[in-house]
Amino acid sequence: MAASIVQYLGTGRRKSSVARVFLRPGKGEIKVNNRAFENFFPTESTRSLVRQPLAATETADKFDILILADGGGVVGQAGAARLGVARALAQTAAERITSLGSSGVMTEQGLAYLVWRDGAPWLCSHGNEVAAGAEQVDAIRKFSEDLKMALGLKKENLATNEHA
Repeated sequence: MAASIVQYLGTGRRKSSVARVFLRPGKGEIKVNNRAFENFFPTESTRSLVRQPLAATETADKFDILILADGGGVVGQAGAARLGVARALAQTAAERITSLGSSGVMTEQGLAYLVWRDGAPWLCSHGNEVAAGAEQVDAIRKFSEDLKMALGLKKENLATNEHA
């Protein structure tokens, strides 16, 4: 009979990137799409993003990690891998969930946008639609007005895309 491999699976998504993470007991080796971790994520900021759940649970040298990343860009893939690693670590022991939750790595950060259907606002994210509340609509309107002011756009010039 073949020996069974103990591994934990986690899937993460960020923007249009998806990462499937396989976590196995080991010495801390990380591979991404069968490439060295340092070669796949060239900047330290993206590497530290992926290592963040390991640092939060102090398990950096206890698991080998295989990440299969697809879609989007390098930073989106790093964010997706971060969530996948966190979800896989949460399966290893229940006490790790609290440290992962308090460090903020267990949340999915997709794109959210506002659409208008039949005169009512809807917030959309990953194909899910929910009716937007008045405070959300006001916050989005204020943000867009602030952005226009920061870019120096005047209301009368918006139709022609002319800058002030």
